[in-house]
Amino acid sequence: KALNDGSTDIAVLLTEGIVKDIATGGSSKIVGVYVQSSLCWGIHTGAQQEDITSVASLEGKVWAVSRMTSGSHLMAVVLAKREGWDPTSLEYKVIGNLDGARKALLASEAHGFLWEKFTTKPLVDAGDLRRVGEIPTPWPCFVIAVRNEVLEKHAEEVKKVLGIVAATCREFKQDPKATAYIAENYKLQLADVEEWFKSVDWASTGTPHVPPDMLAKVGATLTELGILEEAPDPASLTFAL
Repeated sequence: KALNDGSTDIAVLLTEGIVKDIATGGSSKIVGVYVQSSLCWGIHTGAQQEDITSVASLEGKVWAVSRMTSGSHLMAVVLAKREGWDPTSLEYKVIGNLDGARKALLASEAHGFLWEKFTTKPLVDAGDLRRVGEIPTPWPCFVIAVRNEVLEKHAEEVKKVLGIVAATCREFKQDPKATAYIAENYKLQLADVEEWFKSVDWASTGTPHVPPDMLAKVGATLTELGILEEAPDPASLTFAL
């Protein structure tokens, strides 16, 4: 939304979300991959919902989503496909954010919720949520997108920004104090952060590149799931710097 209304020029976004946005008329282009590894989504329910004992128990239940077409919504559809459920039969409750999901699940207003598993770990540890499964994104999880107008006028500056981001990612990955910094600032257990840190692969070569076959897979999946009417041409989603 911020890219489309001009309030943001450059953003890091979930791959599937920005592919869907650009394919349906969004005014930006993908210029590079930010995180090459997949995102592991935890499949959660309210800790008190004793009838939900597994992923299979969530068939036909209500899913909490931050907003429609968000990652939590799109991955619920991907999960339905994996489990053999009818994606068009899913019911949703829009909850805005993580705290909204916590409240909805504790009140049994929703029964399932997909969110990055380490972010929700404190709520699981606190006994508010219970994780019943996981599902990884079948592609690199985060990409960088830039407004078309900015790319037309400032492509070289954007390329320099991407180089700085890549260098910073390399330095951060090699910093022995990085995990402690993350744990302190995000109120997470150090052991959880260390496990997450090992799994993250930032695109830190400094050379902007977006594999067309990866975008084709995202587009084909979103089309198969009924989120897009037809798969977009990967070339229409990107801008080469």
